[in-house]
Amino acid sequence: ILDWGDGSPLDTIARDSLVPIPGMDVQRNVYISTHTYVGGAVYTLQYEDPNRVGGVVNIPGSVNIPICVQTTIMVPLDEDEIYGCSPRFLNPPLQEACIFQPWYHNPGAWDPDGDSLSYQLRVCRGAGCEEIDPYFFPDEIAPGPDNEFEMDPITGTISWVSPHFPGMYNFAFMVIEWRDGDPIGFVERDMQVFVNEPCNNQTPEIQEVLDTCVTAGDFLTLNVTATDPDVAQDLDLTALGEPLIVATSPAQFLSPINNNPVSGTFS
Repeated sequence: ILDWGDGSPLDTIARDSLVPIPGMDVQRNVYISTHTYVGGAVYTLQYEDPNRVGGVVNIPGSVNIPICVQTTIMVPLDEDEIYGCSPRFLNPPLQEACIFQPWYHNPGAWDPDGDSLSYQLRVCRGAGCEEIDPYFFPDEIAPGPDNEFEMDPITGTISWVSPHFPGMYNFAFMVIEWRDGDPIGFVERDMQVFVNEPCNNQTPEIQEVLDTCVTAGDFLTLNVTATDPDVAQDLDLTALGEPLIVATSPAQFLSPINNNPVSGTFS
């Protein structure tokens, strides 16, 4: 059930496809619909669904609280002007972490129109798309100086150093689109992280890759290396990002599998 944000009746959209997520008892549902706005304005679309799963550590009574996400789009006043597309994500919103170990995640957001993106943590939303109260950010559970949860506003990387209490956590963030210095819309994502206990496995480490500037049309190559503190384990190194999926890009990431350490080359 979708609210298009223009006062029209709520729209019930049929599921277009179902994609099982390997290794998890979850699925990705795809819904496709078309809507015509009668005039140019900024519209906020909302999707609300009852209910969240039970036992979310940082949302008391989660099984009785809906999930709601929203997005804002700009419909131009001039019908000849094209707004474009909202940001999209390459990484799924279900992740796993280990108690007392640093956890990092990047949603892999990209914009098909090339608009700039920034990121901001938000309180999860519930009934009526209002912020849930009470709600606790993940580092407010078993708080302490070595339990910090934050999101880089420029890169979108989320870091949790480190979880101190096992269980399921929900958190939300906003991806804001910028064009010519002005915000033109946003997308919200509501995520779930499973903090596991005990964790005998150690997290692999990727050597820092420095930001690089290159002129369009020039060749770029970057080497990436990862190691696993558990020396008996092998690693696979993969990559996500807009250059690897847009139709006009020749980018590729090549890496051997089952090595420790393992190296890859982005070109």
